[in-house]
Amino acid sequence: MHQWWWAVSRSQAWTCTWASWCGQQWLTSYSGHFRRAAWRRLVAGLQERFPWLKEYFAWNETQVALRCPVPYAAQTYRAQCQFFVRCLPGHAVVIQRGSHWELFAGPLHSLADFWARMGLLPARFHQDALMLAKRLLWDAAAPVAWIHQTERRIHGIFERVLGWRWTGAAT
Repeated sequence: MHQWWWAVSRSQAWTCTWASWCGQQWLTSYSGHFRRAAWRRLVAGLQERFPWLKEYFAWNETQVALRCPVPYAAQTYRAQCQFFVRCLPGHAVVIQRGSHWELFAGPLHSLADFWARMGLLPARFHQDALMLAKRLLWDAAAPVAWIHQTERRIHGIFERVLGWRWTGAAT
């Protein structure tokens, strides 16, 4: 079931961001049209048919919002990291920085220390170790959020967005 994720490339991170934005725009548009009619039933049907939508979107009576939006106000890489760690409590957060990735272990703190001591996976690792990182994190069966770097710049730093989210249930 998780095999589709192993082939994620840099271009798919942008595609996922664009798809998230389009999905949010589409759902918000429908909320305006169906506010008085069938909005609640439409949302309930979408959530029932696609349960993973609850992980990315929050619905209220009149609009749809991303649960973890792009941190436009963050002016440094560190501020972006802090934003994502706060936005995704209980998750191990893996953030792309150029050709490297950084692991903010969260619930996997002791396991991440073990991996670092064994030389398997340091807190900051190169793109070449990404497949190993994915395997170790998947086998840990803990919630993991993958934050991808896009090509856009905000305040002189690259924009970073939530690309994928694992719930922690290994299959």
